Amino acid sequence: MSPYRIVFDKKFHLPIELEHKAFGALKFLNFNSKLSGKNRLRQLNELDELTLIVYENETLYKERRKRWHNTRIKQRQFQVKEKVLVYNSCLHLFPGKL
Repeated sequence: MSPYRIVFDKKFHLPIELEHKAFGALKFLNFNSKLSGKNRLRQLNELDELTLIVYENETLYKERRKRWHNTRIKQRQFQVKEKVLVYNSCLHLFPGKL
């Protein structure tokens, strides 16, 4: 179904001059719809494989980045009567992470 038919729900007819030129172009290119359909499916499969590879690389990168970040966090041991900053969750002054 053509995009024109999807939008306007009627067939689109080209003027005769353009139809003739389009037919000539198809004949010149020796257009084979079955072959082009197979090529398009192959391209879609390659694109799907590439998407999966990118997704896997992204998850690996995120894991590596998280591991690197966690190694740089300093572990603190607090002593009794030591002053610390307390986050009051009732106030919601800081909406993000703290």
